[in-house]
Amino acid sequence: MHYGKENEVSCDVLVLGGGYSGCWASMGAIKAGARVVLVEKSSTQTSGSGGGGLVQWYCANTNPACKISPEEWTEANLEIFSGWRCGITTYIQCRESYDRLLDMEKMGVKIRDSENEFKGAEFRDEKTGFLFCQDYENKYNIRVCGVQYQAIAF
Repeated sequence: MHYGKENEVSCDVLVLGGGYSGCWASMGAIKAGARVVLVEKSSTQTSGSGGGGLVQWYCANTNPACKISPEEWTEANLEIFSGWRCGITTYIQCRESYDRLLDMEKMGVKIRDSENEFKGAEFRDEKTGFLFCQDYENKYNIRVCGVQYQAIAF
């Protein structure tokens, strides 16, 4: 670290914060062809909400078992929060979340019950091996336990 030193950089997308959201937003923008700068005050391996571990992958509405589309989820959230929610960011989160989870799987992060430890459980989808939490009927939140997810992925 060099205090007092300034660097000028240019980008298409500036992401502030290197927690889960910031890292995945950066990766999504890069995949779309944008030049990205991510600014984080500390290590991306331990920062943000994922620093202490991860319990669920929220709003994975495009996973094969989910019964609620990103559009339906966005509409419901706008209604529930009386418009005090950003519909665009909610929709993007619901549309992109599952793809980012599959990116983690490609990086070697275990996201499925591949050993059938929970076979037959109400919260397990037998076709995909995903474990769901909170809403077992609509299946939009995928259970993923591990304190090292962020360190492995980033």
